[in-house]
Amino acid sequence: MEPLRLYLLAGLVFHKLVWELLKRRQPAQTRAPFPPVKAVKIAALAALLAQALLPPVLPLSPHPGFTPILGALLFTASLAVAVTARLQLGRNWSDVESAAVLPGQRLVAQGVYSRLRHPIYTADVLLVAGYQLALNSWLVLLAVPLAAWVWRKAAAEERLLAAQLAGYAAYLKTSGCFVPRRAAVGLAALALAFSAQLYLVTTQYNGNWTGLFYNSARAGLPPALANEPLYRTPNRLGYDGQFYHYIAHDPFLLRGFQQFIDAPRLRYPRILLPALAWLLALGQDPLIHPALLAAALIPFFFGPLWL
Repeated sequence: MEPLRLYLLAGLVFHKLVWELLKRRQPAQTRAPFPPVKAVKIAALAALLAQALLPPVLPLSPHPGFTPILGALLFTASLAVAVTARLQLGRNWSDVESAAVLPGQRLVAQGVYSRLRHPIYTADVLLVAGYQLALNSWLVLLAVPLAAWVWRKAAAEERLLAAQLAGYAAYLKTSGCFVPRRAAVGLAALALAFSAQLYLVTTQYNGNWTGLFYNSARAGLPPALANEPLYRTPNRLGYDGQFYHYIAHDPFLLRGFQQFIDAPRLRYPRILLPALAWLLALGQDPLIHPALLAAALIPFFFGPLWL
Protein backbone atom coordinates (compact mmCIF):
# COMPACT_ATOMS: atom_id res chain seq x y z
CA MET A 1 0.00 0.00 0.00
CA GLU A 2 1.20 3.53 -0.74
CA PRO A 3 2.54 5.35 2.34
CA LEU A 4 0.03 8.17 1.90
CA ARG A 5 -2.94 5.81 1.82
CA LEU A 6 -1.60 3.95 4.84
CA TYR A 7 -1.25 7.26 6.68
CA LEU A 8 -4.82 8.27 5.85
CA LEU A 9 -6.13 4.92 7.05
CA ALA A 10 -4.17 5.23 10.28
CA GLY A 11 -5.54 8.73 10.81
CA LEU A 12 -9.15 7.62 10.44
CA VAL A 13 -8.61 4.65 12.75
CA PHE A 14 -6.90 6.88 15.33
CA HIS A 15 -9.80 9.35 15.19
CA LYS A 16 -12.31 6.55 15.78
CA LEU A 17 -10.27 4.97 18.60
CA VAL A 18 -10.00 8.29 20.46
CA TRP A 19 -13.78 8.73 20.27
CA GLU A 20 -14.54 5.20 21.40
CA LEU A 21 -12.05 5.21 24.27
CA LEU A 22 -13.24 8.55 25.59
CA LYS A 23 -16.87 7.57 25.12
CA ARG A 24 -16.35 4.69 27.55
CA ARG A 25 -15.52 7.23 30.26
CA GLN A 26 -18.95 8.84 29.85
CA PRO A 27 -21.61 8.03 32.46
CA ALA A 28 -23.64 5.06 31.24
CA GLN A 29 -26.91 6.99 31.26
CA THR A 30 -25.60 9.52 28.71
CA ARG A 31 -24.92 6.95 26.03
CA ALA A 32 -27.54 7.23 23.32
CA PRO A 33 -29.43 4.23 21.92
CA PHE A 34 -28.67 3.05 18.40
CA PRO A 35 -30.48 5.53 16.08
CA PRO A 36 -30.49 5.47 12.26
CA VAL A 37 -27.98 8.32 12.04
CA LYS A 38 -25.42 6.16 13.85
CA ALA A 39 -25.81 3.51 11.16
CA VAL A 40 -25.16 6.21 8.54
CA LYS A 41 -22.01 7.27 10.41
CA ILE A 42 -20.72 3.70 10.55
CA ALA A 43 -21.44 3.18 6.85
CA ALA A 44 -19.69 6.43 5.97
CA LEU A 45 -16.60 5.49 7.97
CA ALA A 46 -16.52 2.04 6.36
CA ALA A 47 -16.77 3.63 2.91
CA LEU A 48 -13.91 6.02 3.65
CA LEU A 49 -11.73 3.19 4.93
CA ALA A 50 -12.53 1.08 1.88
CA GLN A 51 -11.76 3.95 -0.48
CA ALA A 52 -8.14 4.00 0.65
CA LEU A 53 -7.85 0.33 -0.32
CA LEU A 54 -9.46 0.69 -3.76
CA PRO A 55 -8.14 2.09 -7.05
CA PRO A 56 -8.69 5.86 -7.50
CA VAL A 57 -12.38 6.76 -7.30
CA LEU A 58 -13.52 9.63 -9.58
CA PRO A 59 -9.99 11.08 -9.89
CA LEU A 60 -9.66 14.84 -10.07
CA SER A 61 -6.80 14.54 -12.52
CA PRO A 62 -4.66 11.82 -14.11
CA HIS A 63 -1.65 13.78 -12.82
CA PRO A 64 -2.49 14.85 -9.26
CA GLY A 65 0.66 16.91 -8.71
CA PHE A 66 0.58 18.64 -5.32
CA THR A 67 -3.10 17.96 -4.65
CA PRO A 68 -2.38 14.89 -2.44
CA ILE A 69 0.19 16.88 -0.44
CA LEU A 70 -2.23 19.72 0.17
CA GLY A 71 -4.95 17.23 1.07
CA ALA A 72 -2.69 15.40 3.50
CA LEU A 73 -1.77 18.68 5.22
CA LEU A 74 -5.45 19.63 5.56
CA PHE A 75 -6.28 16.13 6.83
CA THR A 76 -3.50 16.28 9.44
CA ALA A 77 -4.42 19.74 10.72
CA SER A 78 -8.11 18.82 10.92
CA LEU A 79 -7.37 15.58 12.77
CA ALA A 80 -5.24 17.47 15.31
CA VAL A 81 -7.98 20.05 15.93
CA ALA A 82 -10.72 17.41 16.26
CA VAL A 83 -8.79 15.29 18.77
CA THR A 84 -7.64 18.32 20.77
CA ALA A 85 -11.19 19.66 20.99
CA ARG A 86 -12.56 16.26 22.04
CA LEU A 87 -10.00 15.99 24.83
CA GLN A 88 -10.83 19.50 26.04
CA LEU A 89 -14.55 18.72 26.17
CA GLY A 90 -13.99 15.69 28.39
CA ARG A 91 -17.23 14.54 30.04
CA ASN A 92 -19.13 17.47 28.54
CA TRP A 93 -19.21 15.78 25.13
CA SER A 94 -22.25 13.96 23.78
CA ASP A 95 -22.95 12.04 20.57
CA VAL A 96 -24.02 14.12 17.62
CA GLU A 97 -27.27 12.15 17.45
CA SER A 98 -28.21 12.74 21.10
CA ALA A 99 -29.29 16.38 21.21
CA ALA A 100 -29.55 16.82 24.96
CA VAL A 101 -27.89 18.63 27.85
CA LEU A 102 -26.10 16.06 29.98
CA PRO A 103 -26.53 15.80 33.75
CA GLY A 104 -23.84 17.99 35.32
CA GLN A 105 -22.77 19.40 31.97
CA ARG A 106 -20.90 22.71 32.16
CA LEU A 107 -19.85 25.29 29.61
CA VAL A 108 -16.37 24.74 28.15
CA ALA A 109 -14.96 28.04 26.88
CA GLN A 110 -11.23 27.38 27.18
CA GLY A 111 -8.62 26.18 24.73
CA VAL A 112 -9.99 25.67 21.24
CA TYR A 113 -13.45 26.54 22.55
CA SER A 114 -12.37 30.04 23.55
CA ARG A 115 -12.66 30.95 19.86
CA LEU A 116 -14.92 28.28 18.35
CA ARG A 117 -18.20 26.80 19.47
CA HIS A 118 -18.03 23.77 17.16
CA PRO A 119 -14.37 22.96 16.41
CA ILE A 120 -15.07 19.23 16.10
CA TYR A 121 -17.74 19.78 13.46
CA THR A 122 -15.43 22.14 11.56
CA ALA A 123 -12.49 19.77 11.79
CA ASP A 124 -14.49 16.72 10.70
CA VAL A 125 -15.82 18.45 7.58
CA LEU A 126 -12.32 19.61 6.66
CA LEU A 127 -10.92 16.17 7.49
CA VAL A 128 -13.23 14.61 4.90
CA ALA A 129 -12.26 17.28 2.36
CA GLY A 130 -8.56 16.77 3.03
CA TYR A 131 -8.94 12.99 2.82
CA GLN A 132 -10.56 13.20 -0.61
CA LEU A 133 -8.02 15.73 -1.89
CA ALA A 134 -5.23 13.46 -0.68
CA LEU A 135 -6.83 10.64 -2.68
CA ASN A 136 -7.23 12.99 -5.70
CA SER A 137 -10.98 12.39 -5.82
CA TRP A 138 -13.94 14.49 -6.89
CA LEU A 139 -15.64 13.07 -3.79
CA VAL A 140 -14.15 16.12 -2.09
CA LEU A 141 -17.49 17.71 -3.05
CA LEU A 142 -19.13 15.53 -0.39
CA ALA A 143 -17.85 18.09 2.10
CA VAL A 144 -20.50 20.53 0.82
CA PRO A 145 -23.65 18.57 1.83
CA LEU A 146 -21.86 17.43 4.98
CA ALA A 147 -21.19 21.06 5.90
CA ALA A 148 -24.84 21.94 5.23
CA TRP A 149 -26.04 19.14 7.53
CA VAL A 150 -23.54 20.14 10.22
CA TRP A 151 -24.72 23.76 9.97
CA ARG A 152 -28.34 22.74 10.67
CA LYS A 153 -27.31 20.38 13.45
CA ALA A 154 -25.17 23.02 15.15
CA ALA A 155 -27.97 25.60 14.96
CA ALA A 156 -30.40 23.21 16.68
CA GLU A 157 -27.84 22.39 19.37
CA GLU A 158 -27.18 26.06 20.05
CA ARG A 159 -30.86 26.81 20.56
CA LEU A 160 -31.07 23.97 23.07
CA LEU A 161 -27.87 24.90 24.92
CA ALA A 162 -28.75 28.60 25.06
CA ALA A 163 -32.03 27.68 26.75
CA GLN A 164 -30.71 25.05 29.19
CA LEU A 165 -26.96 25.52 29.80
CA ALA A 166 -25.84 28.34 32.09
CA GLY A 167 -23.66 30.92 30.38
CA TYR A 168 -24.14 29.62 26.85
CA ALA A 169 -26.26 32.56 25.65
CA ALA A 170 -23.45 34.98 26.54
CA TYR A 171 -20.87 32.62 25.01
CA LEU A 172 -22.68 32.87 21.68
CA LYS A 173 -21.79 36.57 21.53
CA THR A 174 -18.05 36.11 22.07
CA SER A 175 -17.20 33.11 19.89
CA GLY A 176 -17.41 32.03 16.28
CA CYS A 177 -19.60 29.15 15.19
CA PHE A 178 -17.26 27.19 12.90
CA VAL A 179 -14.32 29.57 12.51
CA PRO A 180 -13.05 32.34 14.80
CA ARG A 181 -15.05 35.50 14.17
CA ARG A 182 -12.06 37.61 13.25
CA ALA A 183 -10.73 34.94 10.90
CA ALA A 184 -13.99 34.12 9.14
CA VAL A 185 -13.60 36.57 6.28
CA GLY A 186 -9.94 35.67 5.79
CA LEU A 187 -10.70 31.96 5.70
CA ALA A 188 -13.54 32.53 3.24
CA ALA A 189 -11.22 34.49 0.94
CA LEU A 190 -8.54 31.82 1.29
CA ALA A 191 -11.03 29.05 0.46
CA LEU A 192 -12.27 30.98 -2.58
CA ALA A 193 -8.74 31.61 -3.85
CA PHE A 194 -7.72 27.99 -3.35
CA SER A 195 -10.89 26.74 -5.06
CA ALA A 196 -10.16 28.97 -8.05
CA GLN A 197 -6.60 27.64 -8.22
CA LEU A 198 -7.76 24.04 -7.90
CA TYR A 199 -10.28 24.52 -10.71
CA LEU A 200 -7.68 26.12 -12.96
CA VAL A 201 -5.05 23.46 -12.28
CA THR A 202 -7.55 20.64 -12.82
CA THR A 203 -9.12 21.97 -16.01
CA GLN A 204 -6.20 23.77 -17.69
CA TYR A 205 -2.96 22.20 -16.46
CA ASN A 206 -3.80 18.48 -16.19
CA GLY A 207 -3.51 18.60 -12.41
CA ASN A 208 0.05 19.98 -12.52
CA TRP A 209 0.20 22.81 -9.97
CA THR A 210 3.36 24.25 -11.52
CA GLY A 211 1.14 25.43 -14.37
CA LEU A 212 0.38 28.37 -12.07
CA PHE A 213 4.02 29.47 -12.46
CA TYR A 214 3.37 29.82 -16.19
CA ASN A 215 6.66 28.40 -17.36
CA SER A 216 7.30 28.81 -21.08
CA ALA A 217 8.82 26.04 -23.21
CA ARG A 218 10.51 28.82 -25.20
CA ALA A 219 12.30 30.30 -22.18
CA GLY A 220 15.56 29.01 -20.76
CA LEU A 221 15.45 26.53 -17.88
CA PRO A 222 18.13 26.32 -15.17
CA PRO A 223 19.86 22.92 -15.41
CA ALA A 224 19.17 22.30 -11.72
CA LEU A 225 15.44 22.26 -12.54
CA ALA A 226 15.70 20.07 -15.64
CA ASN A 227 14.29 17.03 -13.86
CA GLU A 228 11.42 18.83 -12.12
CA PRO A 229 7.90 18.01 -13.38
CA LEU A 230 7.25 21.56 -14.61
CA TYR A 231 4.23 22.33 -16.72
CA ARG A 232 5.62 24.18 -19.74
CA THR A 233 3.29 26.26 -21.92
CA PRO A 234 4.21 25.37 -25.51
CA ASN A 235 3.58 28.54 -27.53
CA ARG A 236 3.92 31.42 -25.09
CA LEU A 237 6.79 33.35 -23.58
CA GLY A 238 5.64 32.73 -20.04
CA TYR A 239 4.92 35.24 -17.35
CA ASP A 240 6.29 36.74 -14.13
CA GLY A 241 5.56 33.60 -12.16
CA GLN A 242 8.24 31.51 -13.84
CA PHE A 243 10.95 34.05 -12.98
CA TYR A 244 9.90 34.42 -9.34
CA HIS A 245 9.84 30.63 -9.18
CA TYR A 246 13.51 30.65 -10.24
CA ILE A 247 14.29 33.32 -7.62
CA ALA A 248 12.69 31.17 -4.92
CA HIS A 249 15.23 28.47 -5.77
CA ASP A 250 18.15 30.93 -5.75
CA PRO A 251 17.35 33.97 -3.59
CA PHE A 252 21.01 34.74 -2.80
CA LEU A 253 22.35 34.66 -6.39
CA LEU A 254 24.57 31.68 -5.57
CA ARG A 255 23.44 29.20 -8.22
CA GLY A 256 23.49 31.22 -11.41
CA PHE A 257 19.72 31.27 -11.90
CA GLN A 258 19.79 34.99 -12.68
CA GLN A 259 21.00 34.31 -16.21
CA PHE A 260 17.66 32.61 -16.93
CA ILE A 261 15.63 35.57 -15.67
CA ASP A 262 14.51 38.18 -18.18
CA ALA A 263 15.38 41.23 -16.04
CA PRO A 264 17.27 40.31 -12.86
CA ARG A 265 17.72 43.94 -11.76
CA LEU A 266 13.95 44.36 -11.92
CA ARG A 267 12.96 40.98 -10.49
CA TYR A 268 15.30 40.50 -7.53
CA PRO A 269 14.27 43.66 -5.63
CA ARG A 270 10.74 42.19 -5.68
CA ILE A 271 11.87 39.20 -3.69
CA LEU A 272 9.36 39.17 -0.83
CA LEU A 273 7.17 36.30 -2.08
CA PRO A 274 10.04 34.12 -3.40
CA ALA A 275 12.01 34.71 -0.17
CA LEU A 276 9.00 33.69 1.92
CA ALA A 277 8.68 30.52 -0.15
CA TRP A 278 12.37 29.77 0.32
CA LEU A 279 11.97 30.17 4.09
CA LEU A 280 8.87 27.97 4.21
CA ALA A 281 10.73 25.30 2.22
CA LEU A 282 13.83 25.64 4.44
CA GLY A 283 15.80 26.12 1.25
CA GLN A 284 15.03 22.59 0.02
CA ASP A 285 14.40 22.39 -3.74
CA PRO A 286 11.74 19.62 -3.57
CA LEU A 287 9.65 21.79 -1.20
CA ILE A 288 9.88 25.05 -3.15
CA HIS A 289 6.81 24.34 -5.31
CA PRO A 290 4.26 23.77 -2.50
CA ALA A 291 5.92 26.52 -0.43
CA LEU A 292 5.57 29.01 -3.28
CA LEU A 293 1.90 28.11 -3.73
CA ALA A 294 1.31 28.47 0.01
CA ALA A 295 3.13 31.81 0.10
CA ALA A 296 0.92 33.08 -2.71
CA LEU A 297 -2.23 32.11 -0.77
CA ILE A 298 -1.21 33.63 2.59
CA PRO A 299 -2.18 37.21 1.62
CA PHE A 300 -5.69 36.02 0.75
CA PHE A 301 -6.12 35.17 4.43
CA PHE A 302 -4.31 38.01 6.20
CA GLY A 303 -5.43 40.81 3.88
CA PRO A 304 -9.17 40.43 4.56
CA LEU A 305 -8.42 39.59 8.22
CA TRP A 306 -6.59 42.89 8.76
CA LEU A 307 -9.17 44.87 6.80
